[in-house]
Amino acid sequence: MDFESEDGICKRNAFPRPNLPSGKIGIYWGNRNDRQWNEVYGAAKRYFEVNGDLDVPVAYVSPEGYALGKWVRRQQYAYRNPEKSNAILSQERIELLDAIGMQWEKPDPW
Repeated sequence: MDFESEDGICKRNAFPRPNLPSGKIGIYWGNRNDRQWNEVYGAAKRYFEVNGDLDVPVAYVSPEGYALGKWVRRQQYAYRNPEKSNAILSQERIELLDAIGMQWEKPDPW
């Protein structure tokens, strides 16, 4: 079913259809979860650059407002328990986290 008239106006919403490549206008068309993960990863990377590790206190909130301590714990849980976790930790994400010092196993309290 064609919703566009001859004058280029979309009949469905009465707005002209843009004819610009998305990369040129600063719009991210990808998955919202990927975008959010990448944003929090950026905060984790900045934390690592300042502190030299990712031993983030669980209650820590980044200057950008991300619950970074909880996010790090979720990544560790997803790595150790992929069948139980809702988070998907791809090999690419594992490598990114390895590069900034992620410790996947729980530290020995003794």
